[in-house]
Amino acid sequence: MKYIPLILFISLLPLFTIAQVDPEIERETYVVINDSTKVYGQIIEQKNMYSIYRQISFLADGEMESIEYKPEDILSFKWKYTVYETVSDRFMKVAFKGDNISLYEFGDFGSYSSPSTIGANGMMISPGHASSQASSEYFIKMKGEELKKVKKIGFRKEYSKMFNDCERVSKMIKSKALTYDNLETIVTLYDRCN
Repeated sequence: MKYIPLILFISLLPLFTIAQVDPEIERETYVVINDSTKVYGQIIEQKNMYSIYRQISFLADGEMESIEYKPEDILSFKWKYTVYETVSDRFMKVAFKGDNISLYEFGDFGSYSSPSTIGANGMMISPGHASSQASSEYFIKMKGEELKKVKKIGFRKEYSKMFNDCERVSKMIKSKALTYDNLETIVTLYDRCN
């Protein structure tokens, strides 16, 4: 009898967690067209993740036909909780956007599976396989400067100099406390420093 309140609390706990999810944020998929107008709708699933960096198919709320957008057509879009911006001639994921510095990611296609091959007799010839393709490229754009590709080779030397106007970040890169694998932390600290 004394466990009934505890059992009741545990059984109702999922309802409290679900109630905290804001449905507006969850469904917030949009494009920002070149005149800065934000249009809500949905992005049609891409055939492969590589194509999302070159073109998207967008179906605006209340419309019957989708529109194909290329980087030159829109400023940015949000899909699956991720913001992409037009940078140069392609869409890039926004990994960090600050007042003084931005970090963009191009890639991170995750893993994919190749399909199984089925012979004429209906028997499987090759079982297909999963493969990891997590080969992201990162780009930094400092306020008033050109977009710059971040390279792993020579990272410590180049970026301790690049961030020398923020002594704390520069020293942490020199001492290897921050490395290429900590890019988001580095740009966040740098943005707060200046």
